[in-house]
Amino acid sequence: MAAPDLSSQLTLGLALGTQASFANAVDSKKPVQAMLERQWSGAGSAVFLHGEPASGKSWLLYASVASLPASDAACLDLAELKQAGNARMLDDLDGFGLLCLDNVDLVAGLEDYEEHLFHLVNRYRDAEKHLVLAARQSPRALDIRLRDLASRLNAMQVIRLPRPDDTELLWLMTFKLKERGLEFDAALPQYLLLRLPRDMHSVDAALEQIDRAAWTYKRSLTLPFVRKVLGW
Repeated sequence: MAAPDLSSQLTLGLALGTQASFANAVDSKKPVQAMLERQWSGAGSAVFLHGEPASGKSWLLYASVASLPASDAACLDLAELKQAGNARMLDDLDGFGLLCLDNVDLVAGLEDYEEHLFHLVNRYRDAEKHLVLAARQSPRALDIRLRDLASRLNAMQVIRLPRPDDTELLWLMTFKLKERGLEFDAALPQYLLLRLPRDMHSVDAALEQIDRAAWTYKRSLTLPFVRKVLGW
C-alpha cells in the first residue's frame, strides 16, 4: 500500500523538526537513539516515550522520521488530529514502515479516538511495522478508557525521558538559532537561558519573536536588540 498523502488534511508536524537529525543528538538522547535504531533493524516494534515538556519527545520523533526515506516514515501530532475533529484519519496511516504519533495523552479518554488508535496499533503490530508513540505521561498514568488499548500501550517498550539540564537547553537554543540562519551574539543563548522559563514552548515562542524582528529590521541579534524585542 502506498504511503498516504495527508497534505490536504493535516501537516505532518514538520515545522518543529525540519532540521531534527540523529546526527545532531545531544549525549542524553544517544542511548534512546541507539535503542530505536536497533528496533527498526528487526521486524516490527512498538515504543512509547514519555516525559515532561522539553524532555525531547517530539525531537526524537522527528529525528526518527528524518533517519528513514520520506516515503516510508511520518510523524503525526495528535493535537492537530484532535483539532481537526476526525479520528477516522487514523485509518489512513497504514502505508508507512515507521509511524510516530506525538501527544497521545491529548486523546486519552476520548472514545472515538481511542477506538481508532487501538485498531491502528493492531494493524501495525500484525503487519510487523514500527510505531513510536509519545506522551507526557506513561501508559499506566494515562486516562485510557478502552481497556484493550490500555493493554496494548502497556505492552510497548516504555521509555521515560528525563527533563533536560541547562547544558542541554543551552545546546538546543544554540542549535535553534543556527537552524533559523540568524547571526547572533555568542552570549545570547546563555542570556536567554537565564531569563526564559525552562520549557521549549517558551523558548520557541521567544525565538520566533526574535526571528521576525531580525528579518524585519535587518539586524543581527545583539543583546540590547534582543532585550528591546522581548521587552526586558
